Amino acid sequence: MALLALLLLIFLFGRGAHAKCAIEPADGYVTIPNDDKSIANNAFQQCTNLKSITIPATVKSIGQYAFQGCTSLEIVTFIDAAGLETIGRNAFAGCDNLTTLSIPNTVTSIGQSAFSGCSSLENIHFNVDSAVTSIGDNAFALCTALTTLKLPSTLTSIGDGAFNGAIKLRHLVISSSTFTFGKDSLNGTKLEDQPNVSRLFLQPQ
Repeated sequence: MALLALLLLIFLFGRGAHAKCAIEPADGYVTIPNDDKSIANNAFQQCTNLKSITIPATVKSIGQYAFQGCTSLEIVTFIDAAGLETIGRNAFAGCDNLTTLSIPNTVTSIGQSAFSGCSSLENIHFNVDSAVTSIGDNAFALCTALTTLKLPSTLTSIGDGAFNGAIKLRHLVISSSTFTFGKDSLNGTKLEDQPNVSRLFLQPQ
């Protein structure tokens, strides 16, 4: 298991893991300006002093590695009526102090390895009117504190290794009847050895 975890970390964080923080916030708190439409790739990567980020409704996308390696990040706040549509590859990978996350209803896709290695992430909330259709490869891999997750009815695909190494995950509720599981998506979870997982945990809408 230790070797698997190491290989996953190398794969998930990749070359971006060595970047330096370009704009370290002095007090650890950042509010994105109201007129910004996106958060750029690598914008706050490796900003280990960052504790809280507030994202306005004008932001439509969070770029690749935007907050990767922000090891002190505890709070991600989306302003009411958020307009966020995409969360990029490795956007929050390795944010190991993040415990709770509410995905805005407007998000349609969660990128590859977006929250991989968020080892304290216990609560992920999708609202009933969520627009998410895809969860990328390794999106929640090595989220070792995650035990229960209810996925939205709009979901059509769960990528390869999506929950790989989420060792405490034992309850997965899926209300979509058209989704597909990727290869090894539940490896290393409490659900790994369950037959016909897609049917056992399917909840009628």
